[in-house]
Amino acid sequence: MKRPLYLCHLVTSSVRAISATKVIVSAITLPLLLASSLHAQSDKPEETPTTEQKTAPLSPLVEKTSADTYQIGLISLNKKTREIRLPAVTHITDSSSIVEYLLTRNNGEKIHETLLTTAASPLNINIALKLLSYPQSQSLFEEDTHPDEAAKIDIQVSHEGKVTPITNWLQHRDTSKPMPHTPWLYNGSVMRNQQFMAELNGNILSIILEPSSLANYAGEDRHESNLWLPATRTPKAGTPVTVILKPWQ
Repeated sequence: MKRPLYLCHLVTSSVRAISATKVIVSAITLPLLLASSLHAQSDKPEETPTTEQKTAPLSPLVEKTSADTYQIGLISLNKKTREIRLPAVTHITDSSSIVEYLLTRNNGEKIHETLLTTAASPLNINIALKLLSYPQSQSLFEEDTHPDEAAKIDIQVSHEGKVTPITNWLQHRDTSKPMPHTPWLYNGSVMRNQQFMAELNGNILSIILEPSSLANYAGEDRHESNLWLPATRTPKAGTPVTVILKPWQ
């Protein structure tokens, strides 16, 4: 389904105009502006609406769940800590298999190359990042530039009550050493033919350089592919986990 180009302009300009706190406070009114375009985009498969559904009022896109927390579909965000949490499951965990993506949607184009999958909408994840005022940068895709410090994010994973950097679940093909605890760069995907590409192809977090993903690995070896394997410590395929996006420190 095509997403109107003005939608992304609306979200981006709103976030740039006001502070993160005010953006979150306005999250109750933001859904009213976006609902007509985004109501069809949920974390559930699309269904043909019944007569009752067609006439029923639209639910808010962003729901307040406590003084500091909000919910967008399957995604929770905290305006105080600026953490974003979303459910995922381990997917490719064979330590002899190359993975080129850290996280994709569970019906995405690159599901055969990803460590984790999620049912959460990439568009909703991007809106959460915008609402929490994470700056985005295309510096990884520019020649002779260093990753933009302001756009760096930390990615962690929670499993059975233990939180660890997601890099601990990846190991080098040649040395079997874990990936260094490295920042990821939020680049915000791209628009093509008035479609938000992360939503279209399901790419969310990429190990190889991929402009259509929401964020990319920013390590020094980011230009090399086929380097990373699931670590032997990674839980078996199909294990529920929680992915956490937070400011890089």
